[in-house]
Amino acid sequence: MASHPFSEEEWTTCVGNQDQYPYNVIYCGNCSLPFEYCEYNSPEEFQRCLLWRRENYPELFSTYDESLLTDALKNVTVADSLSKAVENNSHSSSKKKAPLNPEIVITRAQRKGRKQVTIISGLDKAGVKLSEFSKVCKKQFSCGASVVTAPDMREVVEIQGDHLQETLHLLKDQFSVPQEYLYVMDDNKRKVHAF
Repeated sequence: MASHPFSEEEWTTCVGNQDQYPYNVIYCGNCSLPFEYCEYNSPEEFQRCLLWRRENYPELFSTYDESLLTDALKNVTVADSLSKAVENNSHSSSKKKAPLNPEIVITRAQRKGRKQVTIISGLDKAGVKLSEFSKVCKKQFSCGASVVTAPDMREVVEIQGDHLQETLHLLKDQFSVPQEYLYVMDDNKRKVHAF
């Protein structure tokens, strides 16, 4: 028999108090976590968890939970009013910050070897969907075109090959972009009007 630091009485008490496996864990139907972890959710989510628990497991819903629910309801109403105020301010400020004249800049870039690509940025500010524009370019120019993330974290359309002039006419004619919005990067890396 292996030796242990407990007396025989302490050992039987310790072994007798161990939990029985498998555990019967009840998961919250709102957040899918065990009940013990619901309180780590946001206050709004925790309130929904408590409401679900009260409806589905009233025998496990205690007066402690009831006080938490009333506190959560108070916090949620304050949080809701604050979030609505912030949302209203963000909507009004975003309307003020919208550019009057969006700039669509078309550049040519050199890739591996002698391969060139045409990069179009600022389409989203002019209301042109990037994925739709790249699909039209693929069909129109019979080449690869895709939406990529530029180094400055903006999404741009990159077309394989030198299609600068064709892209300008496509934007102007088919996508009805006004001429004053279209810019081209010249050889000296300066932005100039396309037309």
